Amino acid sequence: MEKFWAGMVEKKSAVRPIPWIGWEDAPVQVAAMLEERLPGEGWRNRRMAEWALREALGQSRPGGRGGIAAAIGWPGPNEEGDGDPVAFLAEKNAIGGIRMESLAACAASTQMIGEAFWRIRDGEVDWMAAGGADGRVHSGGILGYDRLGALARGFRDRPSQACRPFGVGRSGFVVGEGAGFLILENKDSAEQRGAEILAEIRGASQGCDAWRVTDPGVGGKEAEACLRGCLEDAGMEVGEVDAVVAHGTGTVANDRVEAEVLGRVLENFPFRIVAPKASLGHLSMACGAVES
Repeated sequence: MEKFWAGMVEKKSAVRPIPWIGWEDAPVQVAAMLEERLPGEGWRNRRMAEWALREALGQSRPGGRGGIAAAIGWPGPNEEGDGDPVAFLAEKNAIGGIRMESLAACAASTQMIGEAFWRIRDGEVDWMAAGGADGRVHSGGILGYDRLGALARGFRDRPSQACRPFGVGRSGFVVGEGAGFLILENKDSAEQRGAEILAEIRGASQGCDAWRVTDPGVGGKEAEACLRGCLEDAGMEVGEVDAVVAHGTGTVANDRVEAEVLGRVLENFPFRIVAPKASLGHLSMACGAVES
């Protein structure tokens, strides 16, 4: 975590040229790839999830009734799946109680954090591990996104400039990979056991555009309703918002609609926007967990 945070503060980029043999003439030339060799069993996304969950539990594992809520990407073209990855993680780490999973694209792990929060708040469990793991850094993932017109092309000689959320001249996102888990716990029990509390979740909300998978709904009405619902669930006023971690994909359509929605919801109150995908790439189903 310290290394990750230091890199973000120093504006380091994980985006670099794709080194695959025979890829030199491909339209998409950059991606945000993990350099470390991943331990564990099964396909890559499951191994990333196993690694991230183990790290989170190792830092602080609560007692009492728990659960897991996760979004794990499916196997790549040269990999073979061997069962439910969330069930595997629960069994491997002896997490009983509630088990939830989502495949809701790039909202999936954020959705899982919200669902875990509600379960704890409602008293169903004392704690939950919530997060996700995903990566489409393979020929199928990259070419598929490119056919949808979602990726930034070129930039081999300047990879850190490929994804420019909300920037003039932005042309798409960069495919990335990664994993992250948060340990959510009832505040009273966390304080009683002397846990280091890093943040507090006050509210959550979710919705669905019922629109194209690569584009926001017309006018961003559902996104606006979701943001307003989150503020209501948290019991917060608009002026209390200091910062927003934006989806910020770097595509023309997403960033335009997202900026319009934020402007309408937060009105004229000053706030900061952070757009991590400029440095990390788009982690698909894992982006919400890692960016949180």
